[in-house]
Amino acid sequence: MSDLFVNSSKFRPEAVGKEAREMINAIKSMPLDQPWWEIGMPEYRRRTAAGELNYKPRLLNDRAQHLRLPSRDPSRPIRCRLFTPASYGPVKGVMLHIHGGGYTVFGSDFQDSLLAHIADISCLAVVSVEYRLAPEHPFPQGPEDCYDVAEWLAANAKLHYDAELSFIAGSSTGAHFSALTALHLRKARPDFHLRGLVLLYGMYNLTYSAPSIVNAPDDAIICTPDALKYTTEAFIPGLTLEARHDPAISPFYADLQALSPLPPALFICGTEDILIDESVFFGSKWMMVNSESVVKIFPGALHGFIDFEGMPFMRGGWDAVTDFLVTHTA
Repeated sequence: MSDLFVNSSKFRPEAVGKEAREMINAIKSMPLDQPWWEIGMPEYRRRTAAGELNYKPRLLNDRAQHLRLPSRDPSRPIRCRLFTPASYGPVKGVMLHIHGGGYTVFGSDFQDSLLAHIADISCLAVVSVEYRLAPEHPFPQGPEDCYDVAEWLAANAKLHYDAELSFIAGSSTGAHFSALTALHLRKARPDFHLRGLVLLYGMYNLTYSAPSIVNAPDDAIICTPDALKYTTEAFIPGLTLEARHDPAISPFYADLQALSPLPPALFICGTEDILIDESVFFGSKWMMVNSESVVKIFPGALHGFIDFEGMPFMRGGWDAVTDFLVTHTA
């Protein structure tokens, strides 16, 4: 009997339901948004903020509180947004959230609806970090902002929120930065232990070598090989593929055994996402060092399916996240 099990039924074409297939076909029939590398980042961000793109984030939630947390540069605080549970019960933990956006767009307000939902269902205080964006702020500036907020929360969350930093979560770029941040904390504060990580459709090996990227279909949507290339080059400009094996850039190459025990981790990805192998491979490596790894596969789900209204499986993704958080909040 194999010592490693994969539920292959999740990856079969017939596992993609009618709703997902209709959504995929509808998106493929839409006129394409002009990519930022053709129109320039300022114009792309303007269109994003104006809601002129096909894929729109949710509305802002006025429950959010605005924070400024210290960075390694005393003159530059880091802006964050805080959601606390709507109920009057005690906060059971603090979650650091790191948004997605291909290293270049969106901000700490990108997933307000999801973060408010997590705060309420999981009884967590959720801090969303406004890290600096590429190309104006390439590596290591974005991750360093996440490290600074994580270290501050590890040292101060109990005093300010009557609960410890318990979870780090992120989607896409945010999943990449969440993995980096968790591994950074293991080295910077070895006596500090998270309760869990939530990693949604991230890329953990920035060499583009995963088969699902190498063999991506010509009609890939939302997350495409070109999008990966241009956004990653904005984040780590001019860096060779060999240099990208640095674990500070690609956490896939980290010595996980040396950093264990690692926190339990939830990996989520859809089969229509060219990053699917990234979650399967990194989730397996997490498991190989005797750490809990839960890999949830959504047949027919696209990149970002939890982040955008109207995507099939969005609610199922939300439930998977909160189930994991509640289970690991003791």
